Amino acid sequence: VVALLKNRGLNVKGLIVGDGSMHELLISLSKKLGVSDQIVFCGNRDQIWLSRIIPEISVIISPLTGRALAEAALGGAPIVAYDIDWHSEAIETGITGELVPYLDISSMTESVEKILNNNQYSKIIGAKARKRMLKLMDPATNNKVLIDLYEKLLTHKENQK
Repeated sequence: VVALLKNRGLNVKGLIVGDGSMHELLISLSKKLGVSDQIVFCGNRDQIWLSRIIPEISVIISPLTGRALAEAALGGAPIVAYDIDWHSEAIETGITGELVPYLDISSMTESVEKILNNNQYSKIIGAKARKRMLKLMDPATNNKVLIDLYEKLLTHKENQK
């Protein structure tokens, strides 16, 4: 995405947080695409660092981030995510971010550019993503869902005896 944005004349920087199994591949890819000077590999960072940085990010690209998607949304950052796994529970195009087809780098780039070019839109979807994630991650709500599920399963099991 950074390379495509660079080709469109946008001067952007990308941060990659973590030292996962793809770290070396991503360094090599950034060199191959001519954007190694525009990518900052931050390594593993703690929650305090993340909580300070996320609200300052112009846009978060979420190809497949699991729990990191929740962290990004809670930070109020605008998000572009692939429509995979549970991402659609948090991200709704035009409301809480931009959801694009899986592996569609062109659509992801278009959505990132849309957010970068519209500060008001960026702030609105970031705030709405935070609000939605606070609701999705609410401990009381999640506990109730689990308790109700366990009660249903236990009742079903007792009725089978």
